[in-house]
Amino acid sequence: GIDAFVRQSRQSLALLLKEGTAGIGAAAAATVPSAERRRVRLVMGNESADLDSVVCSVVYAHWLSLTHAAARTSVSSPRSAVGTSAAVAPWAVSPVLICPVINVPRRDLPLRTDVKWMLDRVSIDLNHLVYIDDPDVVALALHSASLADLDVVLVDHNVLLPLWEGHASTVVEIIDHHEDTQLYRAAKRTIAPSGSCASLVAARIAIATGEDTPVLGPQGTELLLAAIYADTAGMTMRVAAEDTAAVEQLIVQTPGLDIDTLFHQCRDKKDDVSHLTIAEIFRKDYKTRSFGALKIGAAAMSAPLAVLIAKGDVYKAAQEYAEAHSLDVLLIMTSHATPEFTRELAVYTSDPTLLEGLCRKFETDAGAKKILDLERTSATDGIKGMGTYIQHNTSSSRKKMLPLLQVMLADGIPQL
Repeated sequence: GIDAFVRQSRQSLALLLKEGTAGIGAAAAATVPSAERRRVRLVMGNESADLDSVVCSVVYAHWLSLTHAAARTSVSSPRSAVGTSAAVAPWAVSPVLICPVINVPRRDLPLRTDVKWMLDRVSIDLNHLVYIDDPDVVALALHSASLADLDVVLVDHNVLLPLWEGHASTVVEIIDHHEDTQLYRAAKRTIAPSGSCASLVAARIAIATGEDTPVLGPQGTELLLAAIYADTAGMTMRVAAEDTAAVEQLIVQTPGLDIDTLFHQCRDKKDDVSHLTIAEIFRKDYKTRSFGALKIGAAAMSAPLAVLIAKGDVYKAAQEYAEAHSLDVLLIMTSHATPEFTRELAVYTSDPTLLEGLCRKFETDAGAKKILDLERTSATDGIKGMGTYIQHNTSSSRKKMLPLLQVMLADGIPQL
């Protein structure tokens, strides 16, 4: 199963690096022939590590491992490898060490309660996964030339995180539903504005195997369906043709699955932040981008701002979070479905001039008006000193906010 694969891939990566770290350095790279270094392919999700990102990383890495094993063992097709019941798992004989990487610190994934619940449901242990702050991953990022021949597959994003910026030439494939940044042009690309990246993973697997539908086994199928339903709010929002096709292809492979019940259970887990502090809610679903000299963090949450305010001083928590992450600006983006689907935005910066300049941009920029359609509201106690808004265009999530900021801030940091 997938859990055995992720456990083995983590152990294999640790063993590979343990054997190689004694000789780290330019001399080692020069003396170890390329043919003797094992090829390592990392399948990386994005820095928010939401359900879609984690599922795409894990399921696609597992499928890649099966295809490589099938090629090595002369199995007639990758589909045969998926269903094999041989004593030796097919991925264990793969000539390439394929490993999914979760792009958040190990301590942060349990904050994503829907991800933890879903992985538990299909018997995948969070502790068996590889995370961005694991020493083995850091060592590979810093010293891969001495340790292994490295390939990188990006899923659910198409820009390397800072730790990996020096590895642009290693990106061999991208599967993503965000705006294409046109980087890594030599990489194989599957990029389309689908509601869920998991839909594109399903399509990519189906095409590669020459089948009408992706054949993944029950764990992979259920994970992809859960991710698609999560990102499309139960197939009611941002649904593209790729999402509809993927659901139609996958659902027939799980005849006993009540996908609507699964979606609501998963969403309830995600929405429950009662046990989290304000800082943990920020960490739960967070991305950061730099726009020139301006570093902006964007935290998303599935609850109204009122929930944060009830927990304490949001301004102080935002100030401490921004200082800890060296941010110039922290955006808090909320969404909640009760009594009707609503989005809110709160803008924090310690610089009052920057705050007003940025808020003015949000209120007057033609792109912002179209994509967000914000209405400024009066900040209540606990959040005073921040710009707060109701977002009337509820179809626009953070996926559209970050490219918007790129355009809005193209002329530089806004000033009064």
